[in-house]
Amino acid sequence: MFCPLCKYEYRDGFTECSDCHLHLVPTKEDAQRESVALAWKGSDKRKLDRVLDSLQNAGIAFRFKESVDLHPRFMVFGFRIGNRLSAVENHFEVTVLGRDLQRARRAMSGHTASAEISETDNDIGTD
Repeated sequence: MFCPLCKYEYRDGFTECSDCHLHLVPTKEDAQRESVALAWKGSDKRKLDRVLDSLQNAGIAFRFKESVDLHPRFMVFGFRIGNRLSAVENHFEVTVLGRDLQRARRAMSGHTASAEISETDNDIGTD
């Protein structure tokens, strides 16, 4: 059993993805056939929270990923001084099933700038 959004595999007996809360499909091929689309990306945690609330309130399954750029705290002539790293910026990506992208955009429209949403109008495919 596989989740069509995150593509994770589940043992027999599971019927719903514990992360995405979608019904599982029987085969990996079925999951791969489902397109996944980037609905929003940005670095503002408050906007992320509003986007996720909007999608959840609309009943749209989503998945979000956070990445953090880490850079040395002190650099002298291109060499790192000390062992400490500092987080420079967080980046967030929210994905939905391709078939839910337009509905997701409508749900998010009250909480994010429409220009920001249209910049992410690309299908990220499947993994």
